[in-house]
Amino acid sequence: MKLNLRQTGLSMYHECPISTSNMNVFIRSFSLRISSLFALATALSASTTPLADTTEMAKETRSTVMYLSTFHYDKKPLEEVDPTALIKSYISNLDTKRLFFLQSDVDGFQAQYNKDVLETDVQKLGSLDSAYAIFKKFQDNVHARVEWINKYLDGDLNLQTNDTYKPDRTEAAWPTTPAEQDKLWGQQIRFEIINEIVAAETREIEAATKKAEPAKADDQSATTDKSADKPATDKTAEAKAAAPAKPAVPKTAAEKLAAAKEAVRKRYSSSIESLDSYEAIDLQDVFLNTLAGEYDPHSNFFTENGIEEFDITMRNSLIGIGCILSDKDGFCLVSDLVPGGPAQKSGQINPGDKIIAVAQGTADFANVVGGKSRKAVKLIRGQEGTLVRLKIIPAGMTSEADAKIISLKREQVKLTTALAKAQIIEVPMADHTVSVGVINLPAFYGKGGEGDKYSTTDDVRELLLKLKAAGVQGIVLDLRDNGGGFLNEAIDMTGLFIPSSPVLQVRDAMGFIKKMENSDTKPIWDGPLMLLVNKNSASATEILTGALQDYRRALVVGDHTTHGKGTVQQMYYFSTFDPTEKGAAKVTIEKWYRPNGNSIQSKGVLADIALPSVIDYLPIGEVDEKNALPWDAVQSVPLTLTGDGPWRASLVNDDEVAKLRQESEARENSLTELTLIKQWVTWEKAHQEQKEFSLNLDARLAEQRKDIAFRDDLNTRLEALTKSDYKSTEILTDAAKEQLAENKATKKTPAPSPDDLANPDGADPADPTLNFVKDLHDDQLRESLRIMGDWLQLTPGQNPAAPAIAKVATAAISNAESAAAAH
Repeated sequence: MKLNLRQTGLSMYHECPISTSNMNVFIRSFSLRISSLFALATALSASTTPLADTTEMAKETRSTVMYLSTFHYDKKPLEEVDPTALIKSYISNLDTKRLFFLQSDVDGFQAQYNKDVLETDVQKLGSLDSAYAIFKKFQDNVHARVEWINKYLDGDLNLQTNDTYKPDRTEAAWPTTPAEQDKLWGQQIRFEIINEIVAAETREIEAATKKAEPAKADDQSATTDKSADKPATDKTAEAKAAAPAKPAVPKTAAEKLAAAKEAVRKRYSSSIESLDSYEAIDLQDVFLNTLAGEYDPHSNFFTENGIEEFDITMRNSLIGIGCILSDKDGFCLVSDLVPGGPAQKSGQINPGDKIIAVAQGTADFANVVGGKSRKAVKLIRGQEGTLVRLKIIPAGMTSEADAKIISLKREQVKLTTALAKAQIIEVPMADHTVSVGVINLPAFYGKGGEGDKYSTTDDVRELLLKLKAAGVQGIVLDLRDNGGGFLNEAIDMTGLFIPSSPVLQVRDAMGFIKKMENSDTKPIWDGPLMLLVNKNSASATEILTGALQDYRRALVVGDHTTHGKGTVQQMYYFSTFDPTEKGAAKVTIEKWYRPNGNSIQSKGVLADIALPSVIDYLPIGEVDEKNALPWDAVQSVPLTLTGDGPWRASLVNDDEVAKLRQESEARENSLTELTLIKQWVTWEKAHQEQKEFSLNLDARLAEQRKDIAFRDDLNTRLEALTKSDYKSTEILTDAAKEQLAENKATKKTPAPSPDDLANPDGADPADPTLNFVKDLHDDQLRESLRIMGDWLQLTPGQNPAAPAIAKVATAAISNAESAAAAH
């Protein structure tokens, strides 16, 4: 696993065209979030460019209202949308920190743009004059406030007070008076200054730690060829001469404070161009997405540029780094990682990270805060094999002081680079080992797109046959971080484990329910089956998981629940009826239900056995989304599987689940690796729940040093446990082997190593956040294998020689792991 004590692991999800329909129906939680306009700006004159609707924009606005009002699952006309809530949401998407406006400003706009005005202007005329007027006031407020900020930074700042500050103001009330507003801004600026100084010390500590690490054997081997010494030296000298001079590192307290002030001032200054570059079409994007968000979090408006980005994600092919980006709270958000892309392979970018600046090679960074994701996209894309650097605020963090710099090489990225693969793992038991097959499935890919030649179901079938031939006794299907994919693949895959049965129920806005079932009549795998899931397992993954759990065919293990995405979206292209309209609307039109009638929506699929997990405690599920559709239920289908076969002996029963859960919980309190993970979970949960921060520099420095010590100790102990990893053998599909051969033949550039990413050009890595990323053993997978080992002893015919439950060798493993992790 990758241990990152600050990551959220948020993962967004692939759109899933239902291949059995001629409509572009999508079933994922990927949602191009609202293009929040601005978080930071500077005191330069506001743009005088007039904001006005074009004829085409007015048509698109009316079309968006029409599609939302007519086709949305809730059948809610615009008249039923609360105008007060809509205006508040729009203002919140501009003023994300709720600091630029006063409460009186908000009240005034809510009174001015009431129900009658919105219905007349927006619905009938397609006019967005209300959005432009609010933005103009926001723009004026920003410029006035930044003048105040610059004067504040010119003064003496007291960083030794006992004050505290709550930087997350997304749900806070707007200040009621200018005096209250000034006080909050003073706290905000001091908070940012302290963050800068704390981050600088963190970089110093980590640089010193890295310098103290012993040289790697690989590094030493580079000097063994004496004939190459001279050319290498010449190259090094040339590189050093060409490299830009390093800026002086602040050393004294006064220098660090001055550097922090300059960084904050520059951060605000660098965003003015983004603020003043906004055009009417950008505000249309913001306002109409705000309106769509009042229906549910997955309904959206797309501009022409937005459609282009959306179509790229559907084609599964682009040259870049493999990040799916969206706009949220004024930031360019990493909403998903394309499996097999440079970003995912690097292990240093996660869903939920915010990209705040982009640089080409070693050039200066271009700020993208407060702008639109398409600006970042244009900067990130480029020629294959070239270097791009990203400045990123890790998921769960809120300040630019927490940013880190990552370097990646661009390459062609396709979904098909992440095919299903398997491994055979030998799991130690009390007096023997058991052979378990693990299939890793990162997405439900299929033959529905341009150039797609792989099928998830076909690949998993091939892997199951190979694992079966190798004599494995149980199968673990690893669906963690699988955000979905082609719906038909999820349905068809159930047929590899159960005979033909209804596996999904879909209800439309009119209440009509259709049942979808797999077509296979004879399962490929008839032994014990476990599904390993987490909170990022969503959409099509939840369909497969829910169906196999309902029919008692699989034991579900992992996070307490999956993501909870149980809605279907339809893409409506306006040009279908009017070629002059270039936009589109994505509208939620259906909900789906498990065979037992329960909705997947919001609640997800509950695990039979829950394992320790950090992301379990993070607000990243569907239920945490604003205006998420509620959970409900329909009538269950008969849950009796037809036919007979060896698979019936592997059906899950409640008594077995209770025993297996008891064994797993006992290990949580005895095995060193699991107790360490529980410590990590406790630590991370406490930090996620921390809303208030000290504005005392010394206190914050002490707290950071304590965190670093905890991080280093935990990473060291967990890394030591990798010595006790289980023996494994990789199994690939024939298609995956061909793909590897193709990559080798075309000499595709491998992803940069972590060292390259942290220090691409020999300079000190500019990484102000705690780097908690370590390549460690996968504790959740290991525990799921132990559970499978226990289960095999309870399953008739799997191990006839075992008279009763043969528990995993807890004591032996505990002793070995304790020794490896000892201080």
